[in-house]
Amino acid sequence: MSINRKEKINRVVFALNSFLFIMGAIDPLSQGKILFGGIQLLAGIANFAFLLSLKKEKISLWLNRLVLFMNVVVAIAVGFDQIAAGKEYIQYAWFFAALASLVALLLQIRKEKAAAAIG
Repeated sequence: MSINRKEKINRVVFALNSFLFIMGAIDPLSQGKILFGGIQLLAGIANFAFLLSLKKEKISLWLNRLVLFMNVVVAIAVGFDQIAAGKEYIQYAWFFAALASLVALLLQIRKEKAAAAIG
């Protein structure tokens, strides 16, 4: 896969995460769950900020790892909140999102270790 295509996919993923977390924050905030809604809102803003940083030539690896790790934690928390709210299926989508972010994080770490071993 070309670098340009990887960058486009990366941008789409972070844009989608940003949108989903910000939209997901509306419901808890409207129910008075300020802390939980605030965490989702913060995750959405962090994804958006990272999306903007992708336009720079040098992407901060620690920021990439931090945002991916935060996506895992927040998606798992949202999934468990959906279970507590009595939802039947939506929590599986959030757990899948957490798994996808975890896989992306592990692949990023593996890629960095391989690059360090080569050069």
